[in-house]
Amino acid sequence: MWRSLCLGLSMLLAGGAFAAPNAKIIEITEQQRDILNEVMRIDGELTEDMHRRFWADMPSPRPDPKQWAITRRQLEGTFELDLNRMRAMYLSMRATLKHHAPTVDPSYAKAQAAFEAISVEDPADNARLQLKLALEDRLFHQQLEAIARGEPLKRGDEDIVMTPELVAEVLDGLDETYRRAARLLDPVWRSK
Repeated sequence: MWRSLCLGLSMLLAGGAFAAPNAKIIEITEQQRDILNEVMRIDGELTEDMHRRFWADMPSPRPDPKQWAITRRQLEGTFELDLNRMRAMYLSMRATLKHHAPTVDPSYAKAQAAFEAISVEDPADNARLQLKLALEDRLFHQQLEAIARGEPLKRGDEDIVMTPELVAEVLDGLDETYRRAARLLDPVWRSK
């Protein structure tokens, strides 16, 4: 069901890694990626055990606490950019449903441009990030066209019919989803 929608953070690159602006790629394990995916679901959760397992899987040597604090702030900034872009996408979907024509919310262009301005230290990683962003942008516009035609969106083998109620549900859950992700990236467990 669409409730289990997993928000795709653009700072997660192929191969399981975080990309923070002007920083090196931080590789993550499959378990860490699974935990992050659960946290990023609209109806997701973050438990103390999930947090412990995420941090137990941190590669050795552990990130220097001072450097991690800088990286974490950068990632949280990227989360904010992604939150703004996701919100703009769903506002666009809501407008498309209302007008029965592909309608891009004005906030989308600004949010997409902010993401496109991100660069990472390694040129190859930067090229992959920019390609991923371009592909996501094209997919987003294709989704708006499908919504305008009343066609379901594909998520794996599942057909998802976008409705105003579903869009409202996602919009309502976005902020909490990103708050959970920020808590996960803090090495100190905080229940809220």
